[in-house]
Amino acid sequence: MHYGETLEIIDFNASNKKFEFRKIEFGGNKVSIDDHPSTCVACHGNVQSGSSRLKPNWD
Repeated sequence: MHYGETLEIIDFNASNKKFEFRKIEFGGNKVSIDDHPSTCVACHGNVQSGSSRLKPNWD
């Protein structure tokens, strides 16, 4: 069984000063994009809250 490939992205949006998460899944002839996927928020925290306690915390 082949599951395809997944790319997870974290990007800092300078205009609104917030981190944005995306998950892009490539499978067969299909590409799907998930903005703010729950799998990212589960590990890194709620980026919409503006919390300075996001993980990883590079401070």
